[in-house]
Amino acid sequence: MKRRQPNKDSLSSEYAKNNKRKTNNSESTDCTDKDNLTPIKKHVKKGKKSKKTAIASDSSDSEIEVKNQKSSLKVVTNDCINDSKSTEDDDIIELRREDAIYEEYESSYEDFADEEYFEVDDDYDDVDFFDEALEVNDSDIEEEHESEPSDYENLEDTEAEDLADLERNRSYIYDPPYVGEEEEDEDMNEDDDELNRGDAVLKDIKKLEKKLFSEIDVYQHTCDLSGIEQFNWKKMPFSTKDGSVDDGKNLFQWIIDGVPLTDFMKDMYGKKCVNVKRNNIYYYGNLFSTDCFYKMIEKNNLEYGKNINVALYSNGERTTHNGKGRVLSKDVKKVLADGKSVQCVNPQSFCDNIWYVCDLLQEYTNAFVGANNYITPPKSSGFSPHWDDIDAFLLQIEGRKFWTVWAPIDIHSMFPLQSSGNFSDEDMKSHKIIFQGWLEQGDLLYIPRGFIHHAKTDSKRTSHHVTISLSRQNTFINIYQKIAPTIIESMAEEFPYFRQSLPPNYFTYMGIADTLNEKDEGNAKIIKDTLTVLSTTFNTLFRDNLDCAADNMAKEYFTNALPPKLTKSEKKHSVVCEKELDVEPYTIKLSSSIRFIRQHTQRLLFDSDGGSYIIHRMKNSRNLENTHEHTVGVPLDICSLCELIIRNYPKYSKYLPIGVEESTKKTITEKVVSIVRIADWACKAQDYRKLYDNHASFLLAEGIFVVLSILTLVHAIRHGGRYIYTWLGICIFSISSELLRISYGNEWDYVFHGQSLLTLFGMRIPLHVAFGVMPTFIYSSYILAGRLKLPYPLEAVSAGLVYTLLYLPYSIIGTKLLWFQWHEWHPMTSEKTSFNVPVAEYFIQSLSVISFFFILNFSRIILLKTTFDWRLFVREFGVVLFAGSTAFGFTISTFYHSVFYIHSNYNISYFTIVTLYFVILSTVIYSFDRSNNYGLAKIGNPFWFDEISATIIFIEFIFISLVLVGDPFNTVSEGLHQPIGSCKEVGLFKGIEYQKFVCPINMKVTYYDFHCLPGQNPPQQQEKNVPLEWYAICGTKYDNKNEFIFSVVSIIIVTAIILYQFGARSGETEYDEFLIIRKTPIRPIRQVERQESTTGSDEGSSTSTSINEIKSTKVRQSRCTPSYESQYLSRKRLDQVDDDLTPKKAPGTVSMEKSRSRSRGLSISAKRNITNEVTSETPKKASTKSVDHSKNVKSGDNAFSGTIRTRSKAKGIL
Repeated sequence: MKRRQPNKDSLSSEYAKNNKRKTNNSESTDCTDKDNLTPIKKHVKKGKKSKKTAIASDSSDSEIEVKNQKSSLKVVTNDCINDSKSTEDDDIIELRREDAIYEEYESSYEDFADEEYFEVDDDYDDVDFFDEALEVNDSDIEEEHESEPSDYENLEDTEAEDLADLERNRSYIYDPPYVGEEEEDEDMNEDDDELNRGDAVLKDIKKLEKKLFSEIDVYQHTCDLSGIEQFNWKKMPFSTKDGSVDDGKNLFQWIIDGVPLTDFMKDMYGKKCVNVKRNNIYYYGNLFSTDCFYKMIEKNNLEYGKNINVALYSNGERTTHNGKGRVLSKDVKKVLADGKSVQCVNPQSFCDNIWYVCDLLQEYTNAFVGANNYITPPKSSGFSPHWDDIDAFLLQIEGRKFWTVWAPIDIHSMFPLQSSGNFSDEDMKSHKIIFQGWLEQGDLLYIPRGFIHHAKTDSKRTSHHVTISLSRQNTFINIYQKIAPTIIESMAEEFPYFRQSLPPNYFTYMGIADTLNEKDEGNAKIIKDTLTVLSTTFNTLFRDNLDCAADNMAKEYFTNALPPKLTKSEKKHSVVCEKELDVEPYTIKLSSSIRFIRQHTQRLLFDSDGGSYIIHRMKNSRNLENTHEHTVGVPLDICSLCELIIRNYPKYSKYLPIGVEESTKKTITEKVVSIVRIADWACKAQDYRKLYDNHASFLLAEGIFVVLSILTLVHAIRHGGRYIYTWLGICIFSISSELLRISYGNEWDYVFHGQSLLTLFGMRIPLHVAFGVMPTFIYSSYILAGRLKLPYPLEAVSAGLVYTLLYLPYSIIGTKLLWFQWHEWHPMTSEKTSFNVPVAEYFIQSLSVISFFFILNFSRIILLKTTFDWRLFVREFGVVLFAGSTAFGFTISTFYHSVFYIHSNYNISYFTIVTLYFVILSTVIYSFDRSNNYGLAKIGNPFWFDEISATIIFIEFIFISLVLVGDPFNTVSEGLHQPIGSCKEVGLFKGIEYQKFVCPINMKVTYYDFHCLPGQNPPQQQEKNVPLEWYAICGTKYDNKNEFIFSVVSIIIVTAIILYQFGARSGETEYDEFLIIRKTPIRPIRQVERQESTTGSDEGSSTSTSINEIKSTKVRQSRCTPSYESQYLSRKRLDQVDDDLTPKKAPGTVSMEKSRSRSRGLSISAKRNITNEVTSETPKKASTKSVDHSKNVKSGDNAFSGTIRTRSKAKGIL
């Protein structure tokens, strides 16, 4: 069998590396004699010395001496080196000869190198063996070196003697392996004193494990606690002012009462099964009786499989008999009557007493504490033998049970991280029973992790016990797992040395398989040494980051832990009382004394970017499924104050240290209060993992609309000028309109209920709405409406209509998927599953956009020039700021004095009013569109696919996808509101104040769906007037999915057709160009040369030059203010138009003659016969008919000069 390569630190390896003669420094006088030894004899002599040293001492210093001997063998003294240098050539030849002999047998030597510290058989005595070997070697040395060989001596005889010497000593040095012997067993048989430091540690750990396994036992204690008064758990008896940790410690002592807590934690926790008999059936009082269990089921929504399990253990096998849906108390009583057991896996989520116990134990253990309870009828057993991954404290509440507890199967079964499967009775016959007995009412049984247990009831009474579970995933290996990836990532970033590539072909000489090639050319050593250094570096960094490891465990704990159950005193002195009683928050003064509510309810942490924050469990859910982080940002200059408060707990601390000047105290106090309140109100970050699990559609919409908003910004930047200011004004309008909605009070039902990654202003406005949805819709509408070339009042109306078309499917889908607070509610529809939204909202949305663009364009006309001037950027920004901040207020005023007034006084439905409003606006836009009046063709249709068209296409695609694949029933949305039902109204402009909540007074409790919450109950009853920050609302089923899909898809198709007309088929016509030429004071927006087929090349070149000149002009008329004259002239007869436009004849000018043309369906066309005055110098063939439509501003007359445009009768072009 092939043996592994020798340890690089072993004596044989040292000799193989230093096969030239090296001697011990301690015996310089014997250097010459030692140099004369053959390699094999040297090795035996070295083995003797090291072995003797190991045998001579049984003290702890023996290992150190052995290491010193090994290190001394590696050292070559200066004296011996000098002697070897001064030797004659014969000595050099002798050295080379010995090198040759060693190299010849090197491979054989390496085969047994790992046996250098072998164990001697019983047939040999250690001392006698080494003496015998020493005598043989000494005699050989004398015979072999009586005379030194000459330079030309034949070495064959010497080599033969060395071979014979090798064969004689092989039985001492090389111990062949037994058949089937494994290398791992050989390592276990090595001498303990020869283990390196790492092996010694591993061996010590195995010894400790054996010791722990040998201590496994049971501790039984009987005490008389019949005189102990039972607690009233409603009064939270263990809560004192001494501190939450002490309260938890006292509760823990009460649970194991009869055994001192210090003895339990030192000698029994995790190692011994503990049974305490108290002789007091009322010991647990009213903690959690069977009647309380039935009431808990009736008041809350407990579901089979999720909260309740029904099981039957019969014939050595456990079977589950769960029902479906909600559990009712009558069903529980029925299954108990049938002999089945009932288990509740999380009573702490519904029972306040169990919650209180678990909460206080969390403060003491710093780990999640759970609970479950079992009700088992007579002559039954609820489960098969098994072990758990938690430390279980069994509180026998009612009845009694007979328990059997087995010790762990073996050492490896101790402290498991996962629960076991079910064992059969046959499996347990060979295991050691450490406890068997009855657990009476009031008694305690503690079962550590990994202890197999089983229970059954007696023949008369039903048993009910509560299990308090500790230490799940709270082990040393868990804390190591938390920090190891961080350290490895840090090493990879900070140590480039460890990022080097591995040597090529290292699979050939590394691995466990026997088929490896031993010629590694030193690469194996390089890999080993590098990984050893890496391991040392890791250990160093790990010791330096132990505090970081604890913080990582704390971070996970605060995410999953139960929220604290506060006492009345704790509520009274905290903001919780302010919320419940709706009082103003307590003002922190210089004389105020403060402390944290609990010692371990919060923790100050630091992130990798240098920021600091407090993670807490104040807002955690009692439900195990709804867990996520709750954090509060803390400025770095406030961290010292937080640390001071934490250190002084449970004592109250002055807010500021004593000795600071009053002015400084006041400044710091104001700064801290303002920072905390503003940060809490302005922006709140949410946990993306929870958003993805509960509300994936809202998270998807957030990402998409932010990207599309950036795309519209790219369009604005690419076009420059006022486009950028318009885009900024839209963002200002979005924020101001949403702020006005929520600040107006509780009259508005429109509030975004879904929470995005970042929410603004008291967690009311999702950030992506203000900077994603609104800019995308409004800016796209603004660009598309501009292609109709309407006057600015009607262009604003057109933009409002286009915005409504885009917003319509968004609102319908968002309502179904719980993006809004509407929750599928419509004032005109009685069905709760309706997909509609309030129609008045469409009027408000449309009119607000119209108001914004009307105010924006009107302000630009008043305050700004016709053309954009970047030097007036302050005035430009002021205009968009004014329009964005006042447009929604103007909309609300208009709504109340028009639509709301008509609805209230004349009892006309909103649907009728809003429908009529959109019909009127559409008719006006259609009638004022010049293409509808004249049927004029466009003079050009440039490629229209740009950022805006891409945005529209992607929006419609996402809408259709959400309709088809959306899952509203499994959607869970969390929002920030006051209690539903009756609640105090919030006054005008009070909705955005600190700690004020929106109250939807128009919505009742029955309006919402709570099937996804425990008990299917609202957060509070309707008659209670207690504000609640967050609560979840559940989605509804797709009862009308086909109708929903048909309606949304139909709307999207119609919208796409209309927007295609706006984007692809709209543009400038010749009539627009003619009117713009007529009005533009300097030069037209666009001049296009058109010529007949007879136009010469010279004219073509001049035309091309003219076009290039036109393209290079920087004068552009604002798209927001196209010529109003076009609307005026459109109502005039053509004769009047031509009369007004006909210039007076003057020398050197052209004359115009009116005519009427109906070519290609044109209703009006200005046909002009133009006669050029041809001089004698002008060629006759240059007879192109042209007219000058440019106006000379300087002369002030009607003479035309500049570019001459040609006409074509065939095409009917103006």
